[in-house]
Amino acid sequence: MRFLVDNALSPIVALRLATAGHDAIHVRDRGLQSAPDRALSKAAPSWSFQDPASAFEVFL
Repeated sequence: MRFLVDNALSPIVALRLATAGHDAIHVRDRGLQSAPDRALSKAAPSWSFQDPASAFEVFL
């Protein structure tokens, strides 16, 4: 699964998800820790997950 982890959660969550074999990006990884959710949902599809053609499936 592909996860986008919001700033309300620790970056460790994204790290643990990635360690478990998932694609996970924390918003801090993109410098958007204070961006509103609407801005994140617009920007996220262009971010590079392991499979760049796919958007995130879960927004935490």
